Parts: sequence; C-alpha cells; structure tokens
Amino acid sequence: MYDRVLAGVAVVTRKLGCAPH
Repeated sequence: MYDRVLAGVAVVTRKLGCAPH
C-alpha cells in the first residue's frame, strides 16, 4: 500500500529539492 505513497513522496521531494527556494 505504502509503496505508491512513498514513490509519490519521493517524486515530490525531488521536485521540491530541484526547485529553487
């Protein structure tokens, strides 16, 4: 169940990490 959630969080984290603050 959490596999998809973790995958989604990972994608969002990458986007936020790549995005300039």
